Amino acid sequence: MADFDVIIVGSGINSLTCGALLARAGLKVGLLERSHYFGGAIRTEEVTAPGYLSDMYSAWYPLFTGGGAYQALKADLDARGLTFITAPLSTATLYKDGSAAVMGLDGAANVAEFERHSPGDGQAWGQFLGEFSPNLDLIFGLLGGPLTGAAGEALLQRARERLGPDGLLALGGSLLESARDWLTRDFASDKVRGIFAPWVAHTGMGPEAALSGMMMKVFGITLQFAGLPLPVGGGRQVVSALLDIITANGGAAHTDKDVAEVLVEGGHAKGVRLANGDVITAAKAVVANVTPTQLYGRLLAGSQSQVPAAQVQAARNFRYGPACLQIHLALKEAPQWVGDPRLASSPILMINGEQNQVSKAWNEGVRGVLPEEPIICLGQPSMVDPSRAPAGGATLMVQILGLPNRPVADAAGRIQVGDGTWTEALAERYTERVLKQVARHAPNLPAAVVGQAVVSPAHLEKVNINLVGGDPYGGSLEIAQHYLWRPLPGNPRHATAVPGLYQIGASTFPGHGLGGGSGLLVANELLGQ
Repeated sequence: MADFDVIIVGSGINSLTCGALLARAGLKVGLLERSHYFGGAIRTEEVTAPGYLSDMYSAWYPLFTGGGAYQALKADLDARGLTFITAPLSTATLYKDGSAAVMGLDGAANVAEFERHSPGDGQAWGQFLGEFSPNLDLIFGLLGGPLTGAAGEALLQRARERLGPDGLLALGGSLLESARDWLTRDFASDKVRGIFAPWVAHTGMGPEAALSGMMMKVFGITLQFAGLPLPVGGGRQVVSALLDIITANGGAAHTDKDVAEVLVEGGHAKGVRLANGDVITAAKAVVANVTPTQLYGRLLAGSQSQVPAAQVQAARNFRYGPACLQIHLALKEAPQWVGDPRLASSPILMINGEQNQVSKAWNEGVRGVLPEEPIICLGQPSMVDPSRAPAGGATLMVQILGLPNRPVADAAGRIQVGDGTWTEALAERYTERVLKQVARHAPNLPAAVVGQAVVSPAHLEKVNINLVGGDPYGGSLEIAQHYLWRPLPGNPRHATAVPGLYQIGASTFPGHGLGGGSGLLVANELLGQ
C-alpha cells in the first residue's frame, strides 16, 4: 500500500488549500515542507522586538477572502477561529507637496475624492465602474478559472453569446492595455493616477507592460469593493487553520523534508525521494509547489525521458522577475504622518507613486540600477489589528518592489554595489535611503523605532528556493509568461506531461498572491469536480 493518496511538496498557500480540500474529501494527504516552518511565503514572527508581530514576506488577503478557495473552506476556517479584519480605507498615496489621495470602501467618497483633485475624474471612475462591472464574471473567470478544457470553453462561449464577435474582440484588446494607457486616458489628475500607479508593481509588471492596465482595473475594483483583509494575529493563523483541516482529516504534515526527486514508474508519478534517501509513495498523485526550473531541472532530472524535450527547454528558459526588499519596524508610537489626517487610518500608504516616478523607478530596477526614489509601499498592520503590537506601539512594514536581482549601478551614484550580490552591507545602505524618504512624511519615525529587521533579496532566496533572485512572485509575469503561457508556453495546465504529477504555486496560473487559486484548481481536478 502507498503511504498517501496524494503527496504535496511545499506548504505555501496553494499547497495548504489543496491539501485541506483533498483531506476533507477523504483522501489521505502527506504534506512535505523543505524548511523548518510551514507556510512558504507566509511567516509571522517577532523579528523586530518582543511583543511586535511582523508578517515577514506577505501580509494582505483580498485574493483569498474574495476567491473560491476561501468560500469552499470558510465554514472549516471559521470553526478554527480564523478571523479577518478589513479597514474602511484601503490605500493612500503621499505626495512631495504634503498632499495625499485616498481610496476606500465608500464608493461615493471615492468619487468625491477624485473630483476634489480634478473635476471630472470622479465621474470617469463612476463611468468605468458602470462599463466594467457587468462583465466582472468574465474578467474574474479569465483571471482565476480554468483556461483550458470544458470550463475554459464554456467561459469563452458565454463571452461570445453576451458580447458578440466584435465585443469579444474589444474585450481581448482591453486585456492587453497598459496601465499607463488606461490611467492617462481616463484621469486628468496626476494625484488620482497616483492612487493606482504604484500598485502596478504588485502585479509583477511595469506600467507600460501589456496586461498591466487590466490588472490595475482589477486592483481598483478590489480596493473599493473588497478592501485589504488582514488575519487577526498574523498570517500564521491562516497557516495553522489550514494545517489543522489537513491533520484533523487524517493527513500528515512534516517540516525539514527536502524532496529531491519525483519518482516515476511505468510512466506515472508514484511518489518522492527525499534528500536523505527516504522514499514516500503516493497512490493517486504528487502535487509540487515549485518553479519550473525546480520541477524539470531537479525533481524530474532522473526522468527527463518522460517529458517532451520542448518542455524541458521551456523550463530552462523560464525567466524570473525583479527583486523585493522589506523593512520591518517596531515603533513605540504610531507614525505621525504629515498632512492628511486620514493617513493614520489607511492600511497601505504609497510614496513615490506618481505615474512617471513609478515608470522611472521600475525602469531603473529592471535595468539593474538601484532606483534613487523607489516605489515605497508602507503597511500599517497594527492599525488594523492591534494585537500585533504592545499597547501604544505600532508595526510598520516597508516594501520595495522592482529592485535589481543583481545591481550593476546606483541611480544616485552614492551606493557602491560591488559585484551585485545583495550583501547585508548593501541592503543596509539601501534601507537607509528608503527610511530617509519615509521620514520626510513621518518625522517622528527615527526616534520612534525600537526594533528593525531587513529582508533582502538574498534573504528571500535563502529561505525559499522558489524566490529565485529575490523575486517574490515565482517568475516574471510579463505576457509571455502569463495566462495561457504559464507555467510553460507549451503547457498552460497544472497537469504535467507525467501522469499523476501536478504543478501549483505562483509559477503557475493564475500566478502569485495569497489566493490559493492553483491549489483549488488542482484539488477540484483530482476530485473530479
